[in-house]
Amino acid sequence: MGDPSTFAVVLEGDSMLPRFRAGCRLVIVPSEFPRTGTMVLARLKDASEALFREYHRTGVAGSIVRLVSSNPAYPPIEQPLALFSWIYTVLEVHERLRY
Repeated sequence: MGDPSTFAVVLEGDSMLPRFRAGCRLVIVPSEFPRTGTMVLARLKDASEALFREYHRTGVAGSIVRLVSSNPAYPPIEQPLALFSWIYTVLEVHERLRY
């Protein structure tokens, strides 16, 4: 049986090109703790949109979250863990083959 908190979202924008394109479906598992190097969907407390990025922890005792985009036009985002509303693990990415 699957995790009942699992949900999906559709990716928008170009921040993860060329690896992931707009229209991909992200399968999110909020109950799974993210590990360094995994893909996450995260939202800063003062932001209105979520970010799909590669997750890293840095700083003293992992106090800093570093979110890295696949698209070099978007610099990494580094913020204290406390500034995030949530960070959810992305379990799967499904690409739409026809638009």
